[in-house]
Amino acid sequence: YYELFGGDGDDGPEEGVGKKRRRGGRVLIVLAVLLLAAGTAGLYAYFATRTYRDYEIKQEVARNDEERIGYLAFAGNLFSYSRDGASYSDFDDALLWSESFDMENPVTDVSGGYLLLYDRQRTQTILFSAKGVVNEQVMNLPIVSASVAQDGRIAVLMQDKDTGYLQLFEPDGSLAASGELHMKNTGYPIAMDLSDSGTKMLVSVLNLNDGDIKTTLTFYDFSESGGSLHSKESASSREIFPTSIEYSA
Repeated sequence: YYELFGGDGDDGPEEGVGKKRRRGGRVLIVLAVLLLAAGTAGLYAYFATRTYRDYEIKQEVARNDEERIGYLAFAGNLFSYSRDGASYSDFDDALLWSESFDMENPVTDVSGGYLLLYDRQRTQTILFSAKGVVNEQVMNLPIVSASVAQDGRIAVLMQDKDTGYLQLFEPDGSLAASGELHMKNTGYPIAMDLSDSGTKMLVSVLNLNDGDIKTTLTFYDFSESGGSLHSKESASSREIFPTSIEYSA
């Protein structure tokens, strides 16, 4: 006899087996993707929360610069500084260059291939690259805070009595933009930071109006300012009073 398979809406045995195999293949692919995602999440959690209880010293170099007050890795080598000078050496302690100056309270900021050293509450700034001094400036007012961008632009926050002054300088020292903060209206500027692109600035201001203490964080955008700084947006807090801030975008 003959046994016929088929017809509308019916699958033959080979086609039915093929569909089952395709469905099984899709299930395996989904399971593989889920396992991969779970494994990736597990590895991320492991490395994000991993703690180290021991270490191995690869190299040790005796240094004779006890008067240095700060060290930081910069452009693949070691930058060290004190109140009367800075030096740049490799990690074998071979000196690449040095620079002398006189600062009371030297503070550093690094972005990309530039390092800014400035004297807080005094007036001097020095911009470095891996090759040495790029530019040195003396401001006309005491510096509250300063920051450098990846392209070498420098933003400086200064204060004179009841007015704060924001100035942006090109790497060669020429003035690119400026603005003022009148403390009766805005409060006391206490910290600032420049974006890596050198086109935006974040300023922290302490406001004491009517006995109510709060901090206002104001964002400035001078990518198309034409030499003036204009605030784009701001946010206030009565619980957080940052004395140092970092712009991250």
